[in-house]
Amino acid sequence: MKIWTFLIVLLLFGNCSSKVRYNHKIINYDYRNFDGVLIYNRDSEVIIFELFRAKESGLVFVNSNLKIIKKPRNYILKDKEIIKLLKTYKRLNLSYCRIDYDKIIRVICNGIDYIRINKNHNDKVYLFDEHKHEYKYIGNDWYVKNITYN
Repeated sequence: MKIWTFLIVLLLFGNCSSKVRYNHKIINYDYRNFDGVLIYNRDSEVIIFELFRAKESGLVFVNSNLKIIKKPRNYILKDKEIIKLLKTYKRLNLSYCRIDYDKIIRVICNGIDYIRINKNHNDKVYLFDEHKHEYKYIGNDWYVKNITYN
């Protein structure tokens, strides 16, 4: 009886671990085309989108059906371009993405926090002196937030 109980528990909880399972699509994705773009609140009813490369570009509000609800006049991107970016993010399952002129990229996907620091970027020291123990290097200039369970 004890052996059967052990085998059932092993079968049910065998995949559980505290190891962070990161998304390979993210670390191999080319973000250079999307330099300066931010998306967040993807899981809520309204997606908020902003293009940072254009100063004072304003926010674009998009509903969950990917229809633009509100957009500033003379916005730098056309509706089709905005929706194309959002579809790309949706396909990658991102809930947050910020690209700071290809120097720092921060992405949150499935509750995992990814940061990519360009090798030429000097602020790496600023970011990691205090918080380096929280991140694990996973290759290709990407770090992932080290999640520990108590």
